[in-house]
Amino acid sequence: MQRATEFTLDRTQRDMLSVDELAIHILGVLQKNAGGRRVSYSEGQLTSIKAFEVLAESSSYVVPDPACERKWAEAVQRLFLRNLIIEDPTQSSRDFVVLTHEGREEDTSKPIIGVYSADRFVTWIARTSGPLDPVVRQYLEESYRSASQGLWLSAAFMLGAASERAVYILAEAVADLRGEASERQKLDQCRTVRAVKDWIIDQIPTVKRAEPSSKKLFTDVEDKINTLFTTYRYQRNDVGHPRDEVLDVDPAETRALLQSFATYWKVVADVLMLRDVQQKR
Repeated sequence: MQRATEFTLDRTQRDMLSVDELAIHILGVLQKNAGGRRVSYSEGQLTSIKAFEVLAESSSYVVPDPACERKWAEAVQRLFLRNLIIEDPTQSSRDFVVLTHEGREEDTSKPIIGVYSADRFVTWIARTSGPLDPVVRQYLEESYRSASQGLWLSAAFMLGAASERAVYILAEAVADLRGEASERQKLDQCRTVRAVKDWIIDQIPTVKRAEPSSKKLFTDVEDKINTLFTTYRYQRNDVGHPRDEVLDVDPAETRALLQSFATYWKVVADVLMLRDVQQKR
């Protein structure tokens, strides 16, 4: 039986991988095996995956050094803690694991909340969407760390704070693009972040006419910022203003909103870039 080698790492690659990267790598192997692709070992046997898929070098078993063994153990533990894998109930040995439903469905090409480190998560957003404002980054990291620990009320609140900061940054950039003192004065008179967001939306027709090449960008401002900010704001308000009933924050929704922040921030970053280009003209 021909085994797949697409996941095989050489020593240099193993040494360079972080714990979270190795965890995602292992998850990818398990998903491949569970997907029916032919393997030459039990699809969920961790020692075999380590030997054949992770530590193989020139098709021979390579004994890892202690640092590599520790990294492997930490990576596997992250998958267990995140409930992406469980012990195989049909086996007597703990060496055999199976994917949970969530583990089967998880997209390894995107950040996996609870597996990625907070720093790697925000770095992914910055690389995908543009440099992050330091305050946005601070709140986003706090939201991510809270989500990783299952503190969903805290995660939702911090994510809402990050989104509010982004709206204020976006408003300043739009005001600079408008370049009109009267509109700047209207912005300064806004007393709530919702009013600031509404002011931004009101500026879009004028900015589109002034910047016709950026029509799609400001359509994204209108659609994505309007929709996502409203979602972030409602969730933040719910957790930030407790009432009589116990609030049930949906972990799946909060994870999705964390990942969606890349889309949200890209719109803001693109407007900032446009403003900077205009100011250099």
